[in-house]
Amino acid sequence: MEVPAHVLDYLAAQQTLSLATASPDGEPHAATMLYASDGATIYIWTRDKTTTAAHLEKNGRVSFTIDDRSPIWDQASGVQGSGSCEPVQDGGQIVELIGLFSEKFDQAVAEESTTGISFYRITPTNLRFIGGAKPRGEGKQEPIGADFREEKV
Repeated sequence: MEVPAHVLDYLAAQQTLSLATASPDGEPHAATMLYASDGATIYIWTRDKTTTAAHLEKNGRVSFTIDDRSPIWDQASGVQGSGSCEPVQDGGQIVELIGLFSEKFDQAVAEESTTGISFYRITPTNLRFIGGAKPRGEGKQEPIGADFREEKV
């Protein structure tokens, strides 16, 4: 998937995403997660005994949103996506991910602090960048329910 630079920059700049998972029988669950990205690939971590982990063990299909909040409501932006989510099991890659998270959040992380958590890779198959309301003309106020610009990636 080719992703425009402004979308990759947006992914790199944000810190949290809302992840939607479902159990095998379709019970939905949403959770706010810290994340780090490498290009369009997104990495999350969760404790092993969470509902999110239980759902991902049985069903790796996910949807997510990443957004920022603007004090001017019609200038909010975000990314909506869906794809597959699988555990990262390679020890060397987990060490790299600890470094990626440490760098993004400017916080040192000890490897032993990862006991009881799992890292996951989200590979998006569908991404949409939503950014600010479409212009309506100079001086006009934006009505509630504005028509936001949308860019399928």
